[in-house]
Amino acid sequence: MFVICQWFSRRCLFSIAVLAAVAGWTGCSSKPRPPADPAKQAERLAFVQKMVDLGAVHAFEPDLTVPRLYVKEPFYRLTIDQKQKLVSIAFAYCHDAGGATLMTVHDYQTGKEIGNVADWHAFEMK
Repeated sequence: MFVICQWFSRRCLFSIAVLAAVAGWTGCSSKPRPPADPAKQAERLAFVQKMVDLGAVHAFEPDLTVPRLYVKEPFYRLTIDQKQKLVSIAFAYCHDAGGATLMTVHDYQTGKEIGNVADWHAFEMK
């Protein structure tokens, strides 16, 4: 019985250590976020607005709990690198403005989610 309890307590301690390490690795901390650079944020917002003007983006909702980017037909004709750049800039704006860790990308006609980007992965289309 003592051996089982000893093994179980070691296993629990190991699990706690792993969870603590993962929490530190994913960026969980109590450190306050530095304030967003207003010039950089204005630059990012101007880029997204340019994409709206060019017809690739229909709407950008950065103030939601999970921000959304609605895209139109021209978005699909962009190269993967261009899509990545657009979505990354929009996500960086949301992340720095409100601490968003996830942003979804939707087709504006259907409203369906076509992809997402997060702290832990680059833009992925479904």
